[in-house]
Amino acid sequence: MPQRSPITVQRRANAFGVITVTRQAVSLGRLHAGQVVTVPVSDTTLTIDLDEGPRTVHHTTDLPIRNVKVIGRTRSTMFRDHLSSMSWDRNVSPLMGLDTG
Repeated sequence: MPQRSPITVQRRANAFGVITVTRQAVSLGRLHAGQVVTVPVSDTTLTIDLDEGPRTVHHTTDLPIRNVKVIGRTRSTMFRDHLSSMSWDRNVSPLMGLDTG
């Protein structure tokens, strides 16, 4: 089987500094939480391009790549997350802040 050239993907590290490529989780460390990294994916290795230099790990899955680029959070998603994190008190009007009881 001929070697294919590496496909380059982007991933955003989660809050713990972990990225997932082809359902393979790679821990970069919490120092890299939230960072977008570039990952050339070959048949046998994943090479993560970090500020301190590239990190190479063995590619252990043979699943296809589903997402090439990082998909950012949309405004509507951020607004929905903001509203769901707020706690509302039934006795306080959300508009006036006055007691309705």
